[in-house]
Amino acid sequence: IWIPYQFAWDLKLEGVMLVISCITAGFWTLDLILGFWTGYRTKSGRLVMTFKGIFWHYLRTTFLGNLIVVATDYASIALELNSNSQTDASGSTAVAIKFARVLKVNRILRLEALFRTGRVALTLDYVTTYMRKLGLDEQYSFSLRVMKLILVILWVNHFGSCIWHAAGESAMQGWEESYPETKNVPYITGFFWSTSAM
Repeated sequence: IWIPYQFAWDLKLEGVMLVISCITAGFWTLDLILGFWTGYRTKSGRLVMTFKGIFWHYLRTTFLGNLIVVATDYASIALELNSNSQTDASGSTAVAIKFARVLKVNRILRLEALFRTGRVALTLDYVTTYMRKLGLDEQYSFSLRVMKLILVILWVNHFGSCIWHAAGESAMQGWEESYPETKNVPYITGFFWSTSAM
């Protein structure tokens, strides 16, 4: 949610945003390190918990993706702090910052993997089993699919809203000049345009 918003509105990394960015970078760093001690199952279903087996499996599978997430976070923070300290940051620095923000979108892949495994997956399995005992598994499954669909639609429109805002700002004549009534509600206007174009 935050990455497209930060990208479109070109917000400075300071105060609360800096703290949140550092906490996020710390979380992904911890996830990167803990990957070396997280067991896995082979295709035959055998649980592997030896450090050597986990180490090589992690390097061959998800380590590179995790490393890209962490490196992007730290590079983005360093670039933004450097540009905040300089009064006249060059255009290439601004482009590098925007590029680093776009690369952060690869977190979605990592979050998807976290939701498929771990406590979230265990909780969903527990709730599904409980609903099956109550005879409500079909209704629960249907409700879950509808909620996922609604969340995906909202996220896509949020992303579209941010793109509409960025496009409007980078135009020769911003849309706020063409449509002055939208000046105080640019996110809502972008969300409207995104929703109507969907």
